[in-house]
Amino acid sequence: MSVSEIDPAVLRITTTPFDNIGLAFSGGGYRAAAFSLGTLAYLNELQQDDVAKTPLLRNVTYMSSASGGTIATTTYALHSTVSKDFNAYYKSLVTNLVGVSLLEDVFKKLNNDAVWKARPDKKRNFINAFALAYDDLLFAGKTAASLNPTDSITHLQEVCFNTTDFYKGLLFRQAFKMQHDILPDKGFLYGNYTLHLEDGSKNKLKLADILAASSCFPAGFEPIVFPGDFLYKGLELNTVLQDVRIQLQEVKWSELDNLYGHDNVNVQKIVGSFPPPKDIEALAKALQTLPIEKTFETAFMDGGITDNQGLESIMRANERREKHETGFKPFDLMMVNDVASHYMDPYAPSVNTKYKGIKALSVITIMIICGVLICAAGYGLWHNFVHHSPRIRSKLITIFLSGFVIVPALLIMVILYIKHYISGKLKNGKGLNLTKNFSEDIVQRMFRHFDKTPVGVIIQMLTDRFTSVLTLNYDVFLKRVRQLLYQQFMDQGRNIFRLKTNHIYDLSFSNDRNRKQNDIAPAPGASMQAVAQHAFEMTTTLWFDTADQKGCTEASIIACGQFTTCYNLLEYIARMKRDTDYYNNKLDAAYRKKVEHLEAQLNTHYAQFIKDPLWLYNALIDRCSLPETQKCTMDNFPPPDEFKGLR
Repeated sequence: MSVSEIDPAVLRITTTPFDNIGLAFSGGGYRAAAFSLGTLAYLNELQQDDVAKTPLLRNVTYMSSASGGTIATTTYALHSTVSKDFNAYYKSLVTNLVGVSLLEDVFKKLNNDAVWKARPDKKRNFINAFALAYDDLLFAGKTAASLNPTDSITHLQEVCFNTTDFYKGLLFRQAFKMQHDILPDKGFLYGNYTLHLEDGSKNKLKLADILAASSCFPAGFEPIVFPGDFLYKGLELNTVLQDVRIQLQEVKWSELDNLYGHDNVNVQKIVGSFPPPKDIEALAKALQTLPIEKTFETAFMDGGITDNQGLESIMRANERREKHETGFKPFDLMMVNDVASHYMDPYAPSVNTKYKGIKALSVITIMIICGVLICAAGYGLWHNFVHHSPRIRSKLITIFLSGFVIVPALLIMVILYIKHYISGKLKNGKGLNLTKNFSEDIVQRMFRHFDKTPVGVIIQMLTDRFTSVLTLNYDVFLKRVRQLLYQQFMDQGRNIFRLKTNHIYDLSFSNDRNRKQNDIAPAPGASMQAVAQHAFEMTTTLWFDTADQKGCTEASIIACGQFTTCYNLLEYIARMKRDTDYYNNKLDAAYRKKVEHLEAQLNTHYAQFIKDPLWLYNALIDRCSLPETQKCTMDNFPPPDEFKGLR
């Protein structure tokens, strides 16, 4: 679509497309962190001019991220406040992405009682062990105050490290301004309109805990509990609770109990001071003047749950700029760097099986058999003790028969425990409690019928449910949310030449058909595609181990971030120049010269990437003094078998 074809009333156009850049980085574990690092490294390689040789990275004023992408953004944001030396940042993150030392530190902390005594409010679990390791290895104990506007040299104006609140299930923006804003910007919150935190406590949060909140993805980690897991000596509970702001939703007693405590007489006084019929808005405002109860807890979990691409935050940031809520200028270019995709493997149903042996038995049959074994073995023990003198009593028989009592008894106890857990009838009140979704009569009927179902069938049903739920959550739901957010983001009628996507799969063999249908940039070389395919197929992981280092897995993803960014910027300029009305009439001669200077570098770099996709990755090993990091060659990336004979 040409500029001339768009309604001027909705047109949002830039005449300086590379001057003010916002970046969004997706989640995806260490794969996302490595791809993000590759993107940043290439933007630092690309120079805006021949004189000052200022890296294009210096034009990035905003970063939004989720999950694994936040590993790269939090560390870069902190680094940018103290140094312009990108190589030092690159060296630090490459070193720490090889997770053997990190993982060792995580488990040492998890199993060290003294560590948890120093942070008594922090739950002893995996995500908090990672937070403590991040605190030591990545942030040296720094807090969010390090990101506050100072006389630092940072080029970043704002950063946002997204997480998801488990209070109302909303995106929670862990947002910071790193430069002074001339306007009050009332819409800028650390959190969301339902739950947010004022500056006093926000600035004392540890960067490691902020990263943990953004990156604790489901199944891999537990939720991180607020406020307890964020407290330390220097940030006390009372301070945090004074700064918590919560918007009441239903104004019901269970909500008030959670926030203010059931026995809080002030609640009774306030509620009682509003005679019926109560003015609900006035009542809510009055209640929200109360202090939050010290027992109040909620939790945060991975930002990728609600927005794995960090798109909502960058769109909201740009909207605030366009509405002049902030003194920061609207973005000229918003670039989304994404290791997720729309591709998925079809669900593979389990195969019907004729069960034999114990799997063919029903639960009730197993319990009956166990009961018979217990009775028979019990009788044998009784007979052994009663009818034999201690001299001739067989110890071997005693041990053997005892086993036939203990093992079946334990099995019965396990079955009964599982039943009570599913029905929510454990003494501590925990369990699934099916009566929340079904009546008591239906639950009892289900148990009676499942007691007669073969164990193998039950296992198969549970397996199918587990795998289908994983597919639903990690593929269907995330991909659908991704699609909807991209549709909102890619509104070309409003933001022409201001948007660009940068996907890990763009140059992969998998993406050949999609790319060739719309390609206006130079075609990738076969070597680039082999590296890109290797990077794309790498699964989400919590760390890179030594095997990944030797196999150049980390190298493939960082290199893919580098050459894919180069490709997409070339495609961006090609699309821009193809619209001659925009390029010739909206950009002045001086800016066209700047674009052409960038394009010349991009073409030079791209030709190098075609010859050797790893040239920049290997060059940075020397520049950044990384002698322990292995240089890689194309011998590490043979063409995938799945595409042999098809390309």
